[in-house]
Amino acid sequence: MKKFSFLLSVLFCTTVFTFSQKDNVKTRLEIPELKPNECVINHSGFSLSYNEPNEQANWVAYELSAEETSSEVGRTNKFMMDPAVKTGSAGNDDYAGSGYDRGHLA
Repeated sequence: MKKFSFLLSVLFCTTVFTFSQKDNVKTRLEIPELKPNECVINHSGFSLSYNEPNEQANWVAYELSAEETSSEVGRTNKFMMDPAVKTGSAGNDDYAGSGYDRGHLA
């Protein structure tokens, strides 16, 4: 019975530790020192600091695993505004005829 209780305790602790690590990815990211009034937006899997005057991110923080680099991903050229940016982010019209292409930061 003691052995069973011990194994059950180990299983419980392992489960709690595993889920606590997965739930909050942003705690494992190396986020730069924040400036006063800096707008940080947290998404599932990445965080960013949004620069309103330039309608661009100052930085993007995310964890990239080896598995995520092992295959190619097709590009659709379908860019969408980030709904978490309350003031509105740059859209396709901002780039039309400029010679610049919107890129991915994460």
